[in-house]
Amino acid sequence: DDALHPILERLSENFETRLTPKKPWTITKMDQEIYSRMLRQIVPVALDVTTIDATWKLSQNKPDEVRLAAAGGLAATDSDAGIGSETEILAGLMRGLDENGKMG
Repeated sequence: DDALHPILERLSENFETRLTPKKPWTITKMDQEIYSRMLRQIVPVALDVTTIDATWKLSQNKPDEVRLAAAGGLAATDSDAGIGSETEILAGLMRGLDENGKMG
């Protein structure tokens, strides 16, 4: 329980700050007996990630005009928006697909 509490506080803070201007909810607002009962229902796990398999989703199943419009929107994305600097590369890949969804 002692190790789980700070994790729950961080998670709660992370998600609650996304709901601004709503006043953030905190664990301290919970009745301690209820909190203890709920805490016992959480089963913590630790996972060791050994591999990650990625799948490219480039709207290849969409008509050309839809795929190209998505590529244009992606290319216009401001890299400061937190999406990453790879958006132009991804847009280029989307533009490079042929009519069968294969790289041209």
